[in-house]
Amino acid sequence: MGNIDDTNDAVWYGLHNDDNDYNGWKDVLKEDQYKVVKTDDGSFAKIDLENHTIYTQVRWIVRYRTNTEESETVTISSDWSAPACVGKDAAKTGPLKPGDIDAQVISDLRYTGEQFNNYPVIGFMPTEDNKLTSQLAQVNGTQGGIFLETEARVSGKNDWVQLQGDFTIKTREMTIALQNLAEAEGKIEKDTPIELRARYYCSQDGEGQEPFYSVYSEILTFGSQDMQAKPDDNPEASKEISSDLPKKGEDETPKCTLCCFCPHPLGICIFI
Repeated sequence: MGNIDDTNDAVWYGLHNDDNDYNGWKDVLKEDQYKVVKTDDGSFAKIDLENHTIYTQVRWIVRYRTNTEESETVTISSDWSAPACVGKDAAKTGPLKPGDIDAQVISDLRYTGEQFNNYPVIGFMPTEDNKLTSQLAQVNGTQGGIFLETEARVSGKNDWVQLQGDFTIKTREMTIALQNLAEAEGKIEKDTPIELRARYYCSQDGEGQEPFYSVYSEILTFGSQDMQAKPDDNPEASKEISSDLPKKGEDETPKCTLCCFCPHPLGICIFI
């Protein structure tokens, strides 16, 4: 909520000049609504959410310059969203439980034409689901996370192989490399049937909150390209992506690159 000790901190003090005029937390909070907590990094306001409620709403702002002789900046805004709140009057929600997260629905599975370490890369569209979006925001807000794991196997085999690639949930195409599968099999001939499935991994912060998985998606089958694992393949290749995967017991939530504080829900800083 901004550093009270820094008079130039716009989050706490806002900005009030000819170019910008907007309030900071100091302008809207009453003195009995918060207490000041001092740390080595400064002084910060702490709101008692047992007795107070914070409401927020957002809207889109689009600015562009006209392509005319007298170029001008045009600003367009959307309507405000419905208010959301946290604290005393907010709806009480408990942690997610096994069975709460629906199975992933994979669509538009295809070869992307790209390669990773000379192995083919596939792409697919993930579920677009308001329920999952709400669950993701809820878990991210508690310093947890929901991630996607993708597995494949040669049809008729028993062992599934976890694949490298996108694991952070997004609304655009997710791409997955087939390197791990090729290395597990050694050689896969063209048009060999490959089976693919995916599931969610959920981790939540809090005492006694054990990570859990969703059920698997339906299995999709597609034809393989020729894949041959080579002896001179880089043994570190599989670490290039998998080293970024969350590990149980660790803080899986990526931190915001703007404020370096918030859990970066849906890729957007909560202070913007």
